[in-house]
Amino acid sequence: MAFHCEDLARYGVVLSEPSPEELYDLRADLERRWRARAVGCPPVDEEALGRLIPGETAVLENRADVAIAGLAYYWSVREAQGERAIHIRIQGGPQPKALDQRIEKFAAYWNTIFPGSRRLIPFRGGPIGDNTDVRPPGEDELRRGSGIGGGMGGSHSGQPREPARLTLDGVLFVDGGFAGPNKLGWFDRMMIAPEVRAEFAALAGSVAVEAFFAEVNKVVEGGDNPQRMQPHAPIDRVAIYEHERYLLGRSALGLEKAVGAQVAVSQIAGWGSAAPKLRRP
Repeated sequence: MAFHCEDLARYGVVLSEPSPEELYDLRADLERRWRARAVGCPPVDEEALGRLIPGETAVLENRADVAIAGLAYYWSVREAQGERAIHIRIQGGPQPKALDQRIEKFAAYWNTIFPGSRRLIPFRGGPIGDNTDVRPPGEDELRRGSGIGGGMGGSHSGQPREPARLTLDGVLFVDGGFAGPNKLGWFDRMMIAPEVRAEFAALAGSVAVEAFFAEVNKVVEGGDNPQRMQPHAPIDRVAIYEHERYLLGRSALGLEKAVGAQVAVSQIAGWGSAAPKLRRP
């Protein structure tokens, strides 16, 4: 049974359901490009090809003039009471400035969707594909040393369901532009997270090391009550703020354990720089 696509064609981001024959050709092209990957490309997940099922896979195409840095979308399923959103997913996000220009170029190629590039969106799991369908990576867009990866997250139900609708809730372009209804509150989360990072950075630069981690421990010990992303739930900015503080507090404590308190505070003091400048139409 066919599913419905709700895309952002007005902003150049288009969803479609391919026919079984089209999906076969797209998968064959993807496999061909994967076999031809140069040394220095990130690894591929060949098991992901098993998720490309006719009737459960959409094609996303970037027809805009600007590369895409991140997506927020969700699949809905049919139930007796109507449709219910499951398989909620956030893929990518703001592209941070890196000290190493090579790392920045790597991320700009492998963690974005170029104009003219397409991604396969299976009912289960994240988008599949990369920018090699537009052009091969340059020498300075290949990896040296440890891996570099893009952010990915999502929630889903393990119960078998038949997809009824795929909704593109938000698209973040690399120039900071955001488009979409934002029912999941992803734009709010991206706006609040840098504010929290700046608060941690300011605290790290203004108090003694012991005092800083005493405050961080208070935040973490207070627990977490994350707002579950649901398209029909109200967006609670206070809950998002508290959740981001908790996550960043955990990160700060992890950094302290990894590099020591003094070095950790020195690094955290720089968290407030180069915050992404996001905007909505």
